[in-house]
Amino acid sequence: SSYDYIIGYLWPGYDDAWEYFQAKEHIPRLAKKMRSHLEMLAGSSMQVDVLAHSMGNFLMLEALDFPPSKSKTLVRNYYSLAPAVDDEVLEKKEKYYNSTQNCEKLFVFYSERDDVLKWSYSFAEWDNALGYKGAEHPDQLSKNVSLINYTSSVDGHSGYFTYLPIY
Repeated sequence: SSYDYIIGYLWPGYDDAWEYFQAKEHIPRLAKKMRSHLEMLAGSSMQVDVLAHSMGNFLMLEALDFPPSKSKTLVRNYYSLAPAVDDEVLEKKEKYYNSTQNCEKLFVFYSERDDVLKWSYSFAEWDNALGYKGAEHPDQLSKNVSLINYTSSVDGHSGYFTYLPIY
C-alpha cells in the first residue's frame, strides 16, 4: 500500500556511544510531544504507521505508554528496527506492555550481527537489547507482536537502511 504522507522525525539521539545517557535524558520530554503528534495524526487520518530505529524505539514506546483505548488503537503498524530497549520491556507485566496494546501490530526486527546493541547497549545497561536477539521470553508477548530475525540479512546496526526489502 502507498502512503499519502510520510513524516520524518529527528531528535537528538547523538552518534557516539558515550552520548547514550545524554540522549536518554531527552526521551521523557520528547515522548510527550510525540504522543501529542500521534494523537493529532490518528485523529485526522484513517491510519498511522510508525517506523523507528534504535533509540527512536525507546522514544516511541515511551510515547505509546498509556492505558489503551477500547475504541481505536493509536498506531496501525509499528515497525521496530534494532530497538535499543531491554529485551523484556514488551512482555506482559513489563514496562511497555501498554505500548504494544496501542498498536494493531508491532513488528520487532532484530539481528545478532548488530555489534552496537551487542556491545554498547549491553555495556551501558547491563542487559540485552530487544534489537539484538529479540524478546527474552517470546511466549510472554502479546499476540499482536511479531519477532522477525534478520540476522541473515542485516549485518550491523545501520544495516536495516541498506536492506531494501524492509523499505
